[in-house]
Amino acid sequence: MTINDLEPIEIIMKNLNTIQLGQYTSKNNEIFSLSWWKWNEPIEADYRMYFVKVNHKSWGDKTYTVFITKKYYSQEKDAQDLVLNIILNEIKRRLEMAKDSHHLIDFTPINNEEWALV
Repeated sequence: MTINDLEPIEIIMKNLNTIQLGQYTSKNNEIFSLSWWKWNEPIEADYRMYFVKVNHKSWGDKTYTVFITKKYYSQEKDAQDLVLNIILNEIKRRLEMAKDSHHLIDFTPINNEEWALV
């Protein structure tokens, strides 16, 4: 496989360092493995982009994309804290509603806190 065979999102995701977040068990006893990684944006980008991957042994993978503006989160650590706390809790809330291999598809638009979850 060459880079020409990859979809655009796969090109972004290739060669990024994935950090394992462990497992999350929903109230319905569904077990999900969680991991995340960051896109290394060009210096001129006014946003940061992170990915959170959720894996279920029977349902497969679902990747959530997070956009965070640098205007409100100028420090990398602050953006990462947002992903690992508030946004991860939002993803877990969605996993509570996932049933029979259907993840909740929801778009959280950029809000007053200047982040979006797709």
